[in-house]
Amino acid sequence: MKNSIKVLLVVCVSAISWYACLPPSIDIDVKPAEPALVIASQAIGNNGLLVGLTRSYSPLDTTGQQDTIGQDLLSKVLVENAIVTVSYQNNVDTLVMVTPGVYLNLAIPMIDGEAYTIRASDPSTGLAVWAVTNLQPHRNFDTVYPVIK
Repeated sequence: MKNSIKVLLVVCVSAISWYACLPPSIDIDVKPAEPALVIASQAIGNNGLLVGLTRSYSPLDTTGQQDTIGQDLLSKVLVENAIVTVSYQNNVDTLVMVTPGVYLNLAIPMIDGEAYTIRASDPSTGLAVWAVTNLQPHRNFDTVYPVIK
């Protein structure tokens, strides 16, 4: 009985000490980041380019207090009716919107080592972005062996 009282006393003193060491909570006012356009691109075969175009959003935005992705969030993030172009070798080609946030052109030659510049502008927000990359040479496998575990 004495041991259980000692243990209880030690637990109570420890809990009170631990609680007393907790600092008071501080409210911090952090403004959400400004939205920006985000480009993701993928070469398709030897004659195509697929571009994903979205708007960034801040997780600190108070309107996004939900755990699921709803249609309102998708409409805020996916960019519709943007002007998306790619330039290479003194050519400029326009990509067409397949679905909100996805733009495609299947008539762009993919040339190894060539520099491609993607430009996108969102008329609804006035935001614009561009990116430049060099197409890396295509690699073929000599032999592929399956591994079954």
